[in-house]
Amino acid sequence: MWHILARPVPSKVIDEDDMELENGHGPGSEPRQQQALPSLSDLEKLEADCDIQPHTDEGGDAYYIGDAYEDALCAKDWALTDGRPRPYLDFVKHVSAELPHLEYLAHWMEVSCAPPKWKFIEKCPTNRARRAAKCNVCVLDYEDGKPVRKATFTNTANLDAHLEAPSPSAAKPPIRLIISEDISRDVVECLGSKYDIDPLFFRSHIGDYLFHNTRDPWVEVPDLDVDARQRCHFHVQHLRARYFETDECFKIAERESGSFNVLRRLDSDRSRKLLQNTLLDLSGASVTLTRTKTSLWVKPQDSPQDPIIGKFLV
Repeated sequence: MWHILARPVPSKVIDEDDMELENGHGPGSEPRQQQALPSLSDLEKLEADCDIQPHTDEGGDAYYIGDAYEDALCAKDWALTDGRPRPYLDFVKHVSAELPHLEYLAHWMEVSCAPPKWKFIEKCPTNRARRAAKCNVCVLDYEDGKPVRKATFTNTANLDAHLEAPSPSAAKPPIRLIISEDISRDVVECLGSKYDIDPLFFRSHIGDYLFHNTRDPWVEVPDLDVDARQRCHFHVQHLRARYFETDECFKIAERESGSFNVLRRLDSDRSRKLLQNTLLDLSGASVTLTRTKTSLWVKPQDSPQDPIIGKFLV
């Protein structure tokens, strides 16, 4: 087949009349409008829009992607068509047939961030690709009587090669801790398929919701205590206070939080404005709460000699 595709295309002699017809200047034809390329300012605007947080005035109605009682309305638009093998994503889609709340993780992996941001992400493919490939991972190896070995990675290819390297033999099983800041599609695919991680571990980490409405497709089904105790992962969710001297500082921080792949919002309600120029030290200063979540997964050991592997998400 390749030798057929490689055959040279026969050249064609084009006279001036043919050239005019091809350019849209022939008799009875209108000049063809050339599609304008986006300017630098337009590209910067598209990039900035990708940092808009959902569930805000700028983000608009998040239910345009569909609600919990219907199929995702944008699923065909954000589906990945590059042909790259993604076994973990395929697995998540497969099990979501019986566990529907896991489907949101599959959508998150395809969009590369919170699915309600799709209307901004789809207009900026470079932002989507950068988010999907984002990797900020540190691997710590602990061995008895030896200093801790530390390795950091900014791409999943090097991370995967490091994780595939055989561990040195030791009298006691080595301990490996993998710390990942702001997970991405490629990081989830790499670690999830490598260690056979329960998708619920990633599913719970990508959101910051404190409560859900009846229509929310991003709803997390609460676990029974008896089930949670049998799992090898858990999450700690809490609020962290943040102080901002000016409104400009707050806006910068809000945009920075929008650059995360996982959803982490600054709660800026009416109380932030009410506190300004009253209790705080500077005029225009304000305090907000940041929704934070930390997640830990520990690989089950098949035998006492297996290495102890932990995955820590921040």
